[in-house]
Amino acid sequence: MDWPTIRRKALSSFDDSWLGKTLTLKPSAELGRIGGKKNGRPMAGSSPLPTLDKVTAVRDAVKQMISDVYSGKLHPRTAAGLAPLLQLQLRAIEKTDFEQRLAKLEKQLVRLKEKLDQAAQEGEKNTFSGSADTSREASLPSR
Repeated sequence: MDWPTIRRKALSSFDDSWLGKTLTLKPSAELGRIGGKKNGRPMAGSSPLPTLDKVTAVRDAVKQMISDVYSGKLHPRTAAGLAPLLQLQLRAIEKTDFEQRLAKLEKQLVRLKEKLDQAAQEGEKNTFSGSADTSREASLPSR
């Protein structure tokens, strides 16, 4: 038997009476429109995503997402898809925060070194000129 004959026999023996009237064959364009209606627009009652630039904002977004899943505003599959993105955003925020703090500390260290170098140079000038500050030595307790 050839393929068209097999297919014709299979289709002729298919009995769709058990499906009733629930199965209607629609053109693909209509099915695309139906699917597009629910997928292309945000759901009514959903709140917009806040700016996720701080750790507390990410935490609040996760808290809101969990609440939306429990209330039925957000599909669990959508929440499961967003969770790795929120985790990635959290890691990025933590890394940039750490880098900013490290840069700030490095700047403070450079300023302290400059002050120490400047104080050491002034101390050398005073020692070489013979006008060392004796008032400090006098105020120190003797042993």
